[in-house]
Amino acid sequence: DYSYAMRGDGQLIVKQIASERQVAAIKALLKTIQPKQLVISEKILQLIPPKPIGYQKGRESFKSRTGLTFDPLTAAESASANTLSLLFHPERATRLVEQKARFPKMIGLSEMIDMVLEATWLNKSSKTEMEKEINRTNQKLVLQYLFQLASNKNACSQANAIALLKIEEIQDWINRKILMGFDINQKAHFHYVLRQIDLFLRNPSDVEIPQAIKMPDGSPIGMFQCWNKLD
Repeated sequence: DYSYAMRGDGQLIVKQIASERQVAAIKALLKTIQPKQLVISEKILQLIPPKPIGYQKGRESFKSRTGLTFDPLTAAESASANTLSLLFHPERATRLVEQKARFPKMIGLSEMIDMVLEATWLNKSSKTEMEKEINRTNQKLVLQYLFQLASNKNACSQANAIALLKIEEIQDWINRKILMGFDINQKAHFHYVLRQIDLFLRNPSDVEIPQAIKMPDGSPIGMFQCWNKLD
């Protein structure tokens, strides 16, 4: 917390937010990417028809990888990416490294990433097939943001190092899990992720990290420009 205090005005200058409040804030953010929160019910999906001929999707429409039809998986992905982009911002990551160095008992970057991994890679709450598919999407997104942070020159080198360590921890975790019995979708997911990690560790430039799908602009909804006609 901080304020733009002036000499002698008695205002707070800079004060660290209590670690408990920081952890609570991260937990609140992670609730927004839980698959059960992102699933759109089949009843609602049946009410969303494809765009009619002559009507195009605009900036207020969710992006879609399914052509004219509404794409619930990409809609969920855009919502998750909105949250994860904030958590993995290189400046935020560097501040967490600095905070841990100055105040060892407070949350640092490693602990924050562990919370994200707990909510995604270690998530066991997904029940339906749609929830499982959204969770796999979340897991790939987390990996993409770790790739970006590990190679981001605007982050401090320790943030790069911690992100790289977490990537290797995911790799080790999958290698232990992959021998267990999984359905074809989960096996394909694990093999894809291991391949991406292997390519990144060999040469980060070999991995094409896709841009996150953006959410619709939202409020205020309308045209770019408004004109008022005065009589």
